Amino acid sequence: FDANGLPVPQAEVKIVAATTPAVNLDLKTSDDGRLILPGAPVCNSCYKINISKSGFSTERTYSLEEIANPAKADVSILKGQVSEISFAIDKLSALTIYSVQDAEHNFISFPSQNFILIGEKILGHDSNDEPVFKFEKNFTTDNTGQVIINDLEWDNYYLYLPDASAYDLCANNPLQPWVILPDKTYTATFGL
Repeated sequence: FDANGLPVPQAEVKIVAATTPAVNLDLKTSDDGRLILPGAPVCNSCYKINISKSGFSTERTYSLEEIANPAKADVSILKGQVSEISFAIDKLSALTIYSVQDAEHNFISFPSQNFILIGEKILGHDSNDEPVFKFEKNFTTDNTGQVIINDLEWDNYYLYLPDASAYDLCANNPLQPWVILPDKTYTATFGL
C-alpha cells in the first residue's frame, strides 16, 4: 500500500528463507499491489521479505537478532494456513533544513551546526523496551547553514540537538513535528 492505503503496483519483492528447499525469489506485486506465493515451504519466522520500488521508500521484516521485539517480524508459514503481511511504501520527498541564530541576531545563518533528525515510525523495540526508530540520523549544516536531505520517507520528524551542544533550540519554522508527505519538497528552519 502507499501512504493513502492504495495498492502499489509493480513493487519489487525480495523473499529469502532458509527452508528445504531454500527460497530466494525476486518478484513483483501485481497491478492490485498483491503477491501470492502458493506452496511456500513451512518455516517458523524465517521468511525475510523486503519491499522496494524505484523512487519509493522501502519496508522489510526483521529477525529477533536484529530487533528484540520487531513490529514486523520475519514471517512464519504454517502447513495448511495462509500467512498474510502488508507493507506501506510511497514516493520519497526532500527536506532542506537551515540553521539560524536567534532573534537577537536577526535570524542570520548559523553554519556548521549539528543536529539529530528522528522520525516517528518505529521498527520495534530493543531489549530495554526502547523504540528503534526507522529514521534517526545525525546531520551538520554546511558553511551556508543548510543541509539537504533527499530520499526522505513520509513521516513526522523531530529535530534535536546533541547532548554535548553548547546551544539551545529556540525556534522552529514550521513548528515540530515536521510533517513530510510523499513526493514533496519542504523547507524548515531551526534557531539556536
